[in-house]
Amino acid sequence: MGNKTATVPTEALNSTSTVKKQAKRSNLTKALTTILKGELLREVDRVYTIAEEGLDFTPVRYRVNFNLKGGRAGLANHSKRELGFNIRMYYMNRTEYLYVIPHEIAHHIALAKYWTTQGHNDRWVAIDESLGGIGKARHRMVVPNREVYECVGCGALHMLTNHSHLSVQKHSSNVTCNCDHKIEHIGSSNAYAETRNNC
Repeated sequence: MGNKTATVPTEALNSTSTVKKQAKRSNLTKALTTILKGELLREVDRVYTIAEEGLDFTPVRYRVNFNLKGGRAGLANHSKRELGFNIRMYYMNRTEYLYVIPHEIAHHIALAKYWTTQGHNDRWVAIDESLGGIGKARHRMVVPNREVYECVGCGALHMLTNHSHLSVQKHSSNVTCNCDHKIEHIGSSNAYAETRNNC
């Protein structure tokens, strides 16, 4: 028997290469996710420390999860004693997202200290601001998997679902911002966030 060199079809090489690239990408995503979670956990710890030192009050710390998706930035779930965060939104809005942490911890402290779940009342605002937050109920961050529109008048960004985006494309002359100026499509939120993160 002679030595024969095995030849591998080109399609098999390409598919093997593709599988390796996909595996490498998913590992990178897992590694990046691990880094982002670590950053957020350190920030949660920092804000809880501010609360303990500055508010003269030591709440039992809530557990943290990273299960939130879509447009929801954060959640203080009192029944589960858990804070939830949106890791993808954090990646897309690195600086602005850090205000979500004092926001959610302020909900926790308002309940623990004052037994109120009244939401964004004056007590909550005072706690949020003392923790380094901005005392606002709603965020204006880039949301994953949305279409971004910008107002030509005031420059406000609007995040639209794909369904709303298609409706706007169909009736574009009738769509305006709250300031009554027209809004213009500037791209997908994922691409927009990548551009901002690379600056």
